[in-house]
Amino acid sequence: MTQGQELRDAALWQVAEHNSEWSAQALILVLQGEVKPHIDAEFTGEDLNAEICFQIGYPKHHNAKGSLIMRLVKGKIIEKTGVWVQAKAPTSHARMSPLYRWSN
Repeated sequence: MTQGQELRDAALWQVAEHNSEWSAQALILVLQGEVKPHIDAEFTGEDLNAEICFQIGYPKHHNAKGSLIMRLVKGKIIEKTGVWVQAKAPTSHARMSPLYRWSN
């Protein structure tokens, strides 16, 4: 892992820590399978977080959503497909986002 990746991961863990209640609730929803039926077989972090926020509300800081995705990837709960798609939210300015799927 590069130093930049280590710094990114440390910052995302810190955001999760400052949003610990939301992060814990979101993780529980995912682990209990509460969001899976509402998500397509392949999805973006934006799709997954939209469903989570619909169910439990928004975190204090928007980066907590990215931190959750990082945790799910590192925990092998979701995995990247290798495909990138444009984000849907206008505020994302058409940024390219990885497409994920549930890990087996």
